[in-house]
Amino acid sequence: MASYWAVIYLLIFSIVGTFTLDTSVPSLEEVKEMASRIQLDLVNHLNKKMMPSKLQDIYEQAVVEGDLTESYVDGNKLVDKVATNWVELLEKKKRAVKNIVEFLENSSLNATYEEFPDVDFLNANNITNESILDDKFGGKDVTFDMSAVQIPTDIYNEDPIILNAIKVTDGIDEIFINNREKDTDLLWQYVGSSTGFYRSYPGKKWKLSKKLQMDQYDVRRRSWYIGAANSPKDVLILVDMSGSTSGITSNLIKVSVSEAIDTLGDDDFVNVAMFNDNTTFLDPKLTTFVQANLRNKQHLKKQLKEYMENNATEEMANYTRALEFAFISLDKLMDEATTSDNGKGADCNSVILMFTDGGPDSGEEIIKKYNDQKRTRIFVYNVGPNAMVSSDGVKEMACLTNGYFSNIPSIGAVRLTTLDYIPVLSRPLVLAGNRTYQWSNIYLDALGLGMMTTLTLPAFNKTKLPDGSANQQLLGVVGTDVTIKGMENLVPKARPVFNSSYRCIGPEGYAFGINSNGYILIHPRLKGQEEIEPILKLGYLSDPPNVDLLEVEVIPKGSDDLVNLRKAMIDEMTNNVTFISLVMSKGERYVHNISMTYSYTNINATSFSMAIVQPKFDLYEFQVANSILSDNGFASTYIELVGGKDEEKRIGTDVYANWELCPGLSSTSTSEEVLQEIKQELEEMKSNSLQEFKKCDPIMVPCLLFDIKVVKEFEKDNDIGCLFDDDDGPKYLMIASKCGYTHIYPSWDEDDIASVQDPWEQTYYQRSLYFDGFVFAVPYKKDDHRYESGDDLEVTISMAIRVREVIPAVMSVILSYDQFATIWTNNVESCINSSIICYLIDDGGFLISTSADTTIDVGRFFGMFEGDIMSALTDKGVYDKEELYDFQASCESVDSIESFGIKSFYVPTIADFLNFNYVVTAASWSFVKQLFYQILSGDILSVFSQTTELPYDLYTTEEMVETVEESGKPGNESCIKLQKLWHFGRVASAEGNVSDCIQGGIRQWKAARLNTDDLNATNMLLVIVDAPDNSTTTCTSKVLRQEPQQDSGPKPEDEAKYPRYRRRPKNCFFNHSKEQHICSGGITISPSFWLMLLVVPTFLLQQRLM
Repeated sequence: MASYWAVIYLLIFSIVGTFTLDTSVPSLEEVKEMASRIQLDLVNHLNKKMMPSKLQDIYEQAVVEGDLTESYVDGNKLVDKVATNWVELLEKKKRAVKNIVEFLENSSLNATYEEFPDVDFLNANNITNESILDDKFGGKDVTFDMSAVQIPTDIYNEDPIILNAIKVTDGIDEIFINNREKDTDLLWQYVGSSTGFYRSYPGKKWKLSKKLQMDQYDVRRRSWYIGAANSPKDVLILVDMSGSTSGITSNLIKVSVSEAIDTLGDDDFVNVAMFNDNTTFLDPKLTTFVQANLRNKQHLKKQLKEYMENNATEEMANYTRALEFAFISLDKLMDEATTSDNGKGADCNSVILMFTDGGPDSGEEIIKKYNDQKRTRIFVYNVGPNAMVSSDGVKEMACLTNGYFSNIPSIGAVRLTTLDYIPVLSRPLVLAGNRTYQWSNIYLDALGLGMMTTLTLPAFNKTKLPDGSANQQLLGVVGTDVTIKGMENLVPKARPVFNSSYRCIGPEGYAFGINSNGYILIHPRLKGQEEIEPILKLGYLSDPPNVDLLEVEVIPKGSDDLVNLRKAMIDEMTNNVTFISLVMSKGERYVHNISMTYSYTNINATSFSMAIVQPKFDLYEFQVANSILSDNGFASTYIELVGGKDEEKRIGTDVYANWELCPGLSSTSTSEEVLQEIKQELEEMKSNSLQEFKKCDPIMVPCLLFDIKVVKEFEKDNDIGCLFDDDDGPKYLMIASKCGYTHIYPSWDEDDIASVQDPWEQTYYQRSLYFDGFVFAVPYKKDDHRYESGDDLEVTISMAIRVREVIPAVMSVILSYDQFATIWTNNVESCINSSIICYLIDDGGFLISTSADTTIDVGRFFGMFEGDIMSALTDKGVYDKEELYDFQASCESVDSIESFGIKSFYVPTIADFLNFNYVVTAASWSFVKQLFYQILSGDILSVFSQTTELPYDLYTTEEMVETVEESGKPGNESCIKLQKLWHFGRVASAEGNVSDCIQGGIRQWKAARLNTDDLNATNMLLVIVDAPDNSTTTCTSKVLRQEPQQDSGPKPEDEAKYPRYRRRPKNCFFNHSKEQHICSGGITISPSFWLMLLVVPTFLLQQRLM
């Protein structure tokens, strides 16, 4: 017993001993005092070596003497000018589109249907004589003499319906050419026919990806076509999961539903429900309708694939319960749309898409109960190769609701037949005769011109039917494009642009545009084509990217300012607002609190609004006073200034920004070329006694020249050369002016000037603008990278020179890491103690310096190696953490791991469940069986008119393109990433304890910022912690990553609960009194019957031989 208690006492003693606090970390007050001493030493050293106050005094004196005047950059005037220019641009496109529509409608009036039409056209799929493509357009070989016609593989190109429709477009080339002569900036002009062909100008060969053997591009599946062809719709998709749908029918349904989902657009709302004896939503967490944007559609398709793979088809189909569920759900949505003010729901067409294998129940009673006014249309897709179940009932279901009934007997019918609902919904639009110009969301041009938006206008069949009634058929959709780059060219730029009608808006100013859904058209953080090129090959942006304004701007916690701004812009208001924003740095590692001014307005007759954004330091700029420019000796003075004899004796290197300051200059111009252009202009001014710049920028160039004068005065007064004679002097001193002049002391490698030529692109320059004090930085190392021994580490310290409301220049010095470490550790003896570690980390949480012997972690995010302490600093409010999803990210493709997010979705294609040969055999046999049954029933003639597609759609859609590069390496795929950003919080000093995962005890930490009120602030935090016991490597502490990490993204059900505000399209056409209700028949173009008979035995024989 005694030994038992001895053991107990020993355990208690051990536990108590383990948690006994034995630490060398100074008290919090001592740490705060240490931080002040470090700051004082650093600031004194920097003020001595940089002398920022003296440069500031020179600029201030110039203002006092009237040489510089402070000018307000009015965002309201800029944004109004942008709106005017955008309207002018877009009006030209509207006139072009209208000309094409008028031609088509007049041509259709004179057209007569021919059984064997003789049509001559340039077939884009089969241009054998490529010598006719003797022009260049967007880098492509084209002909401006004619247009070209593309017909997807799954439409038989000898079908009389297709040929007659192409014949209606005969003579349209004259319209195309005339439009281009009137507007030389016009891009592609095209007609998307309701029969499936696509006629585009200029003519171009239609090239398939090497990974595609068949042309799957069907214009009627493009978002711009569908958006123009019918009004917005609320759609509930009912999926039959009864026992009779097992096997190939179930798989066909899966493919069909996914293809149907893809036909929906941003102005539609959708959900999916599964039914047999009972009916439930596909995703039990998602019990409301969601906007049919890219992410929501991908989520529904992913859920569908998983559900149908993991749930058996069983029980009987109860159509009554399914329809009641659908009507109640849609009625609830319509009530919400009527009462809510956030734009939820289409509040126009109400649609049920039912995918089933047939049934005798018409649901007549339930339809009368809930849909007596025929507000909701039902479209029934009878899916499956075996017509063993009667479809009379479900067909009647479509007829009772002015819907449509279609058959999908095989995989080849899926893509065409799932489009059958579109011409039905377009009838009221056609009969109303009310055309509306529409602008699509942005997407990637299939013909290679990059990101763009499409202007569309529907064309109506104006012929009368035999009974004299109005035709309700859509001829097609006419469109032309405006590239996003073209729109960006009409907004003010941060940098000067030669001969621009705008003044530049400063180093951190920018413009953005959004549409009525809040999705961005232009924004600095919207990735361009060159950035997403690796992802495009994997199907990214087959649909518009749907990047919301709130997904590219960092929203401060608890603030509604940006949300309110977004709403005001969607509501087409004009105003300007100023509020505190969190601005992400261009390197996307830092966020800064700054007052931002947003000036915004709508673009008339479009769904667009745009804004100019200016941080407070870009609201004002200095301009050289007229009295200086009007001085007769101005040109001579500045010629001597930039090229006089004293230049040869001068220490340092001059660098001139590669901006479009003068004609002939560009971003590729060298510093010397910029200088020569400016000198040439000055020489001409001197020779002709001119007092103003005629060629070069009349605001920026005089400012740049004045900056040279200021810097030379600074040199003269302060004997800069002596700075570099001292052992404690900097390696480099830089002065970078806002107007594009940089001087580097003592000199800079001539071969490396291009890397520092644009001051606004320098990280030290950008970061200093947002911080009132000294900004310390070291070269950044990604999460998993470290400095190797022997690396020549440097510390860059910069400061913005603030004069009144303007920042005319930024100063920067570069110190060696050892020199910097010596300065800050000089008066903090405590940090020499090996039982503690002292860290200096910056405002983003990156390690600047450490008292540890190694520099292996310098430049890394603190949370990577001290995750527990970084977490504690965040919890205490020393740091705040922001999280932002990147919906435009790319991730490495890993075949064995299913990627999250909006990836290229093979979900679901037939390849998911059957190999090629089996599918072809099954589809062919399906056709043979149908043929056989119809011969037996004496209905052989119906075979020739039946809609039956060849099994072309076996692998992928056009948007999925190739999945692997020719090298065979797995490349990247689109995905969602979560970006975490840290910045200084509300607390300047704190202390605490964290668990010591090695010894099972605790580690103490203390932290204090280096920014006391009576000294110039810095962006650093001193953190002192107990050193961990590294005698063992069995311990793994918490790791916090700052680098973006792949993520599944926000939960759709959470987003559905709080939908973002949007504005619905203004026009809605969901019914018409003159509509003729045809609820079944041959909407789809049929492939050749005889071609099918040739294909069938070929593939049957192949299957027999395998």
